[in-house]
Amino acid sequence: MAFFGRRNRKQEPEESPEYLAREAEMDRLTAAEPEPTVVSIEDLAKSIAPPMREALSNGDLGAYDALYQALASSEERVMWLNAATWYVDDIGEQARRELLERCLRHNSAASLMLASNIALSCAFDERGSGTADQVTDAGKLGFASWNDRARDLMEQSAKLSNYTDPFAYILGHGATVGGGTESSLEHAKKWQAIDPWNPMGWNNLIRQVDARWSGDTTILPQIALYIAENAPEGHPVLAEAVYALNQHWNTLWTFGELSTTDADKAVWQTDHGVHVVWTAFERFAGKYEGGIRAISLWDMFAYGLSLVGLHEEALSVMRQQQSVCIEQRWSMRYTTPEEGYEFRRRRAIRVSYRRAHPLPEDAHEDVEWGPKGAPVL
Repeated sequence: MAFFGRRNRKQEPEESPEYLAREAEMDRLTAAEPEPTVVSIEDLAKSIAPPMREALSNGDLGAYDALYQALASSEERVMWLNAATWYVDDIGEQARRELLERCLRHNSAASLMLASNIALSCAFDERGSGTADQVTDAGKLGFASWNDRARDLMEQSAKLSNYTDPFAYILGHGATVGGGTESSLEHAKKWQAIDPWNPMGWNNLIRQVDARWSGDTTILPQIALYIAENAPEGHPVLAEAVYALNQHWNTLWTFGELSTTDADKAVWQTDHGVHVVWTAFERFAGKYEGGIRAISLWDMFAYGLSLVGLHEEALSVMRQQQSVCIEQRWSMRYTTPEEGYEFRRRRAIRVSYRRAHPLPEDAHEDVEWGPKGAPVL
């Protein structure tokens, strides 16, 4: 695909009847779209795990073990363990410490995996949420000590599962924070030896090698390309290629203090960005067999396709999803997720329709045609 094409506005000629009719039709198509339905990733995860939350609330770790072992697929475990993580975050520091002690006494693979996750939360309780220069010496020591404990519990859990369950190592990725890119990549080999394309594993790795932690601004684009080109066709992990680009964009925008426009130019509006998103999407669409995370996966592709300017494909996914969108993605640039989603959908409708029905006036319009370029009359 060619690099982005965009024509600058020139002196506007008088609008033809055909142009006015096309404008009216684009407005009609936009108005006919349903209102976006916004859901959060947390709500999606929590919706499948009330029994798990009840077991933990009751301190019944035997029931917790049984529920975990009954999960039939890796995709279910991804959602379930995300819900467990949010449960740990929700209950507060004192309750976390008490749950940790119960997990240690229970001493099963699942309970020690949860204990490792709790230890990571305790590490951040000690550290605090500020930037590195705001962390006290005591906070740094506590953070390091709890991370060490999380790693130890992770290894105990993995051993009890006879090293057949990758999720102990996947949840333990957080303990590699501060060790640099090589430490995170070395740790990833442990879960990759069991399940090399586990989506949660790649997601956690992406978050740990983010430049805000590792200082390496090149690794996330490399990971995105690797997943897009090498993951099995139709596999849920292909959406993580888009996530890696978005994480890279977010770091440049927040910690790199780039404007949204400059961050877009550095990530999405490049040959690399277009290639990653298109390759991952092409290898996913029509081959993905569906699953519990379908809403989130398709939404990730709708988001990435819209940002690289593949408007027809983005609109197709939005309509397939009946305008259901994930709150955390579409609110990043706008006041509300509804505003962000509707802005991108409207642009996709207008560019797609203009490309299908080109007019001479288009030469005078400032249109974000995307990598396909302007249509030829």
